[in-house]
Amino acid sequence: MKGQYFVADARDAIAVKQISRAITAWEPLLSLKFTRGESLYGGILVSYGLSVGEPTMLTFRDRHQEMNSGDAIVLVPSVRVDTKPTADVLWICHEGLAPEHLRDPVGLALGFERFPFAGGAEDHSICGRRRQVLPTTDLRYRVQYHFVEIENAEPHMHDDMVELYYVLSGEGEVRVGPSQDQLTGVHIRAGQLLAIGPGLFHVPSNGLGMCIWFLHTEMAHRRRVREAAAR
Repeated sequence: MKGQYFVADARDAIAVKQISRAITAWEPLLSLKFTRGESLYGGILVSYGLSVGEPTMLTFRDRHQEMNSGDAIVLVPSVRVDTKPTADVLWICHEGLAPEHLRDPVGLALGFERFPFAGGAEDHSICGRRRQVLPTTDLRYRVQYHFVEIENAEPHMHDDMVELYYVLSGEGEVRVGPSQDQLTGVHIRAGQLLAIGPGLFHVPSNGLGMCIWFLHTEMAHRRRVREAAAR
C-alpha cells in the first residue's frame, strides 16, 4: 500500500476486494468491504461503517433507530442488527479488541453506535469544512473518520497512515503523486472510493463532499495511545 493508490466504485465487489487486499497486506488487522442486506453482522470484527444507500430502520433487540444515507455506524462484535428495508453499508473492519467502552456485556447490550451525517460541530481542516464523526483525538476507537466539504485543500502526505476517501457528492479529481511537483489527477465522482497509501502527496479539488477514514497500523495506534496518556 505504501506509495500506491486505488480507485473503485464502492459497489464493485472485485475492485473493493483489491483495495481490501492492499490494506490488509499493509496492516493485517484491517480490511474493507461493502455489504447489502437485511441485517448487519461483523462476526469477530469491530466494523466502522458508512450508510451509502436509502434510509433504513435499524433494529437490535428492543432498540429501533433510523439510519440515513451518510450516517456512520460502529458495529460491535458478535451482534446482528436487522435492517428494513435493505441497507447498503461500506465498512472498515478491525480484527482486534473492541473499544473498552463497547466490550463484553456493555457492547452486547448496546449493539451499535450511530453517528448522524447531519450532526456534529463544523470546523476547518487542511482539506476544508469538516464535521468529525470519530475525532482523531478519540483514541478509544481503532479508526477515526469525518465528513469534509472540500474547500481550498492543501497538498499533504502521511508517513504511517492510509487515507480512504468515499465520495458522498460531487465530481472532480484528487491529484496524487510522490512529491508536490509530481502530482497526477485522478478523476473521482459520487459513489467511488479512493485509497491513498503512505508516502503519497494528495490534494482533492473543490466541491467534493467526502467521508474520510484515517487508517493507522496497530503499532502506530498504540504509540498514539501511549503518547496521549503521557501528556
